Amino acid sequence: INYDRVMEDRTLTLPKTAKRKPGKIISTYKFFRFAVKNMMQALSGKRYRNGYACVNFGEPVSLTEWQAQNTTDPSAPLTDVSALAEDLQQRIGQIIPVLPVALVSTVVLKNRSAISGFELRNAVFNLLQLLEQKGYRAYIPRGDREYAVTVGIRMLTLRRILTENDGLYTANANDLPILRYYANSISHLIDTSPATP
Repeated sequence: INYDRVMEDRTLTLPKTAKRKPGKIISTYKFFRFAVKNMMQALSGKRYRNGYACVNFGEPVSLTEWQAQNTTDPSAPLTDVSALAEDLQQRIGQIIPVLPVALVSTVVLKNRSAISGFELRNAVFNLLQLLEQKGYRAYIPRGDREYAVTVGIRMLTLRRILTENDGLYTANANDLPILRYYANSISHLIDTSPATP
C-alpha cells in the first residue's frame, strides 16, 4: 500500500528529540489553523482531496514451501525468522504502488535547484517510463500521465512543500524530510533489477 498523503507525515519526519505527545499536537495553534483552513476550502469548493492511495496484492507465500526451499531441515520448527522477514520485505517492496507524489518528490530531490514545470514534467515522465519498463506498478489517475504529474505537483505546492515562482519549482528547505519520506516509498525501485513477474 502507498499514499500520496499520510496525515501524520510531519510528525513522523520530526527528529526523535523533537517529537511531542499527541495531546500537545492537537492543542497547538497549527492544528486549529489547519482545521479552519480546511473548512474554508470545503465551503468555497476549493478543497482538494488528499491525493490517492493504492494497494497491490502479491502472490501468497506458503510457509511450508518457503521452508522446503530455504532451510536445511523443513520439518524443524522455524526459530530464526530473519531470512523469512527479509524475503517478505523484498516481495512487498517489488509490488509497492508508484504514486504521483512519490514520483514528483523523487525528481525534485534529485535536482535540488529550481526546475521549470516543463523540465519537472519531463523528468517525472522519464522516471515513470523507467519504472514501468522494469515491471513496477504505477497508478495513473484517470489513465492520464499529464494529470498524474499535475496531481503530484499540486499536492506538494498546496502544502508549500514545493514552491512555484515565475514558472520555476523549488523545494522548501524546511520540508526536505517530508519530500524524502514520500520519495523513499519508491527509492528501492530505482537503480535495481527489474521486478519479477
